[in-house]
Amino acid sequence: MKSGNIVLIGFMGVGKGTVARALAAQSGMFALDCDDMIESYANKKIGQIFKEQGEQSFRKMEASLAKFLEKSVRCAVISTGGGFYAVKNLNKIGTVVYLKSSFEGIIERLKNSENAEKKFAKRPLLADLQKAAALHAQRDGAYEKKADIVIDVENKSVKKIVKEICSACDGLNLKGKKMSKQKCSGGGKNSEPHGKEGKSDKLKKKEALKQKLRELLEGLEREQIPKRVIAWHFDLYEPYALQLAGSSSYDADDDDWACEDEDEFYPQSSRLQLDFLSELSWRQVLKMLVQALRELREQMPDAKIFKCKHVAAGFVDGDLILI
Repeated sequence: MKSGNIVLIGFMGVGKGTVARALAAQSGMFALDCDDMIESYANKKIGQIFKEQGEQSFRKMEASLAKFLEKSVRCAVISTGGGFYAVKNLNKIGTVVYLKSSFEGIIERLKNSENAEKKFAKRPLLADLQKAAALHAQRDGAYEKKADIVIDVENKSVKKIVKEICSACDGLNLKGKKMSKQKCSGGGKNSEPHGKEGKSDKLKKKEALKQKLRELLEGLEREQIPKRVIAWHFDLYEPYALQLAGSSSYDADDDDWACEDEDEFYPQSSRLQLDFLSELSWRQVLKMLVQALRELREQMPDAKIFKCKHVAAGFVDGDLILI
């Protein structure tokens, strides 16, 4: 599969976002949340969109987002809203994985989760549980028809669900190569508990992120993107970002973005060249991103840049900027 994306579908509240972030952390892929991106675009919470603009307007936003994901996103784990499965050409976005659970199991999961009230409020279709149960029964078959892989998540830990997804995806041509079972296994005899990684493990992960950044840059370079600022920042083991145009320097005296390395770095061209990556610390890359955003605001005062829980996004003349 050329895109290398994994698209998680399923009924609202089944845990798609939680599983997506865990799968991204285990596999080294990126995680994107469709609802977060739509909230960024509309600058409103999902509940507000339904209340003020109606469900039809929300579905149109989903359709537009689906086109963007199909055209522009690679090597990501994408968590979707409950009705996203109905968008056109869903399977062209990536390998579709249906997280299957009974309606009762979903409601129980939400009730037992932290901030349960907030999670119910975020899902306006759950306001009437009887109607929601009927909707779940109606959609179950449709989810299965759209899915390349079906994973039963009832009463399973996130770790086990991730392991099953990795096992099911093994052999599929993700990111142009097979997904590594070792990366997705989430443990082993010599593995350390989450949050207690050794220095060598952190270095390995940092090198892996560098390689993924390089691959992403190479892919974007091949697509000959017009000269505009495009930035990506994903919530993985440690933050990093890339900048493809617009910034020729950064403020090395800004204490809030102090460099890890003593030697300062100033790119000589308007594009971040691949050869420079080995010379940069992640803070330096982030620092250039901040400068790029400042320049973006100066050059395009009408640009809208929004922030949400997992990703910030803005639209400038129809071009989506992910931060």
